[in-house]
Amino acid sequence: MWRDMERLTQKYGLPFKRPSVFPRNTTLAARVAAAFSGEPWIGEYIRRAFVANFGEDCELNDEETVRRLLQGVGQNASAALHAALNTGRREALRNNTEQAMAIDIFGAPNCIVDGELFWGEETLYDALAFAISKGQRHGRTFETIRAAG
Repeated sequence: MWRDMERLTQKYGLPFKRPSVFPRNTTLAARVAAAFSGEPWIGEYIRRAFVANFGEDCELNDEETVRRLLQGVGQNASAALHAALNTGRREALRNNTEQAMAIDIFGAPNCIVDGELFWGEETLYDALAFAISKGQRHGRTFETIRAAG
């Protein structure tokens, strides 16, 4: 696994530093990601969180780390953390986890396209091709599939 991670990060030009703790607690960073899943900045936040974990060996359950990630994507860290921890958004991570368990998702990365589970980085292009083929059969384009989530 670690050698695969080294190769993949090299392939995509990403930094890699084997985490000193693995697996580590990522609840705070994940709670923010789930709470703001529909926001346009969340993809960049998640990319930065992965780099923080696997490129910088940072603790993703540490408030200062998550504040830095939020600030890095132009968000008010205090307001975002408050919303993720103290409002109805707090339950988003629990709801996502329960939904994932109900459909037998395990590990990461993964995605589901039209009820089919694709697991592992190496299946990403297969998942995209499957989504496109489903869209063509249903008269949708890839852009409408992507927009629909």
